[in-house]
Order: sequence, then structure tokens, then C-alpha cells
Amino acid sequence: MTGWTPLFQQIIGSSIWNAPNHIRIAWVTMLATADRYGVCALTVGGLAALGRISREEAEEAFLVLSSPDTDTLTQANEGRRIKRVENGWKLLNWETYREKAKKAVLQECNRESQARWRERNSHKTSGADNSADLNLSGQEEPQPQKKQNPAWSPTLIQSRLGMLFRRRPTTRWSKDELKALAGIGEISEEDLKALEVYYTANMPDASNYRRRDLSTLLNNFNGEVDRARQYKPATCF
Repeated sequence: MTGWTPLFQQIIGSSIWNAPNHIRIAWVTMLATADRYGVCALTVGGLAALGRISREEAEEAFLVLSSPDTDTLTQANEGRRIKRVENGWKLLNWETYREKAKKAVLQECNRESQARWRERNSHKTSGADNSADLNLSGQEEPQPQKKQNPAWSPTLIQSRLGMLFRRRPTTRWSKDELKALAGIGEISEEDLKALEVYYTANMPDASNYRRRDLSTLLNNFNGEVDRARQYKPATCF
């Protein structure tokens, strides 16, 4: 798999769902075969074969999906869903929905992380034990104060970098990792997206030179960003 495309529930209420079956099938087929850049390298014959529709229906689907649609929920690109590019067809608004999906995943991870933290620490706020320990003299024995570690609350950038190595947002970064991140300075969205594409790509072992852990990535950050920017993923068939 060279990529994935989020499928939102609102597609059921969109104008595309009122289209004939072969148009809907063609659209979902293009969503399923698009690469990480939202480009689907399908010919008429390829779309017909994968979608189990006729060539005539595939041709009509390309025409309908690339034409204006005044009944769509969004009027971006005049309602067009695809446009012709050099390597196939570009899914318009693909980046917008991909970013929505990423934010939804991160929000859910953070929500679950906070719920687990509250569950683990609920006893600290449920009230202290009022019974006092007494020593032999009958005086209350002073209780030692436990040192509390501050809650781990990763930033959005920390969460996204950690996800490159399947690290859960609840996993606290080491001091060395935090120091290495601070030494990098500001990380642009463009560099972060390039790393996400590069580190989630399927590669043969012979050409896989990616770092194996977060610490090594952070200590070689600029070089890895250069590698990520130069990486060109294979297009889908």
C-alpha cells in the first residue's frame, strides 16, 4: 500500500451519492487507489477493471468527476472532484480531508491519553486517609511527602514525530530526546509533512536508510529532512 485516503461519513449526504452506481463506484475506487499526494494513476481501462464497470462507464465517470457540480456541499474548484495531471488524476481537496483525518486521530489519541492519566491519578484527588499513624509516645508521626512527577502532555509536533516510530502519545520522552528537539528549533509544517510521507512509505530493505528510533532521527534531523524532501514515492498502477 502506497497511501491511504480518509473516507468521511458526510460522503453519504453529498451529491455524489445521488449519482448512478458506476459513478459512485468509480469515485470510491479512485479514493482507494490514490497515493499520498492524492494522485490516482488510473487509465480508463484500469478504472474499469478495478471498479468492475464498463469502459463506457469509466469514461463517463472521469467526465462527471472532473466537471463542475453546483449541488456539492463545497464550492471549492467549482465542485470538481478530480483534474487531469501528468501521472493520472489529482483528487482535489484531498489534502484538506487528509489533514482533517490526522487531526481527528491525534485528538482521539490525546483524549484517550488524558482519560488514562485521570484514571491512574484519581486516587490523589479522592480524599486523603484521615487516620493518623501514632508512634510510641502517642504523637502523630509526620508523613513523608511524595514527589509528584508532572503529567506528560506532548505537543502536536511531539505527537506527530513519535507516531513515525509507532510511539504512543502517553510515552514520556527522555531528557536526551527533549534536549535534541530543543536544539532543532522551529520545525516547519512542510518539513514535518515530508518526514511523515518518507517514514510511512513501504520500502525494500536494500533502499531503506531511515533512522530506526526517535532519538537518532532528532540528532540527525536536518539530514533526514533533506532525504525526505528528495524521496519520490512510487505511484499506484
